Amino acid sequence: MRVYLVAFTLCLSAVFAAPTLDKQLDDHWEQWKNWHSKKYHEVSEEGWRRMVWEKNLRKIELHNLEHSMGTHTYRLGMNQFGDMVRLSNSRARHL
Repeated sequence: MRVYLVAFTLCLSAVFAAPTLDKQLDDHWEQWKNWHSKKYHEVSEEGWRRMVWEKNLRKIELHNLEHSMGTHTYRLGMNQFGDMVRLSNSRARHL
């Protein structure tokens, strides 16, 4: 019985620890994918790319807010690489 309780607790904590997508960004995500002709072969890949894109979008928004307060001298914007992590961006530069 104790083993089942431990297993259940671990599964439950994994579910709550999983990152969630911001539903308010659904339209923005679809527009971005259409604009950059992004197509993903699997639902799991799209979910991963969406999480990366949201993280990058938050970084861009924070940076631009700091820019408006005089912290930075330049602004950032979302581009076709917004669904990639830094390693993927470095690979793309070498193509």
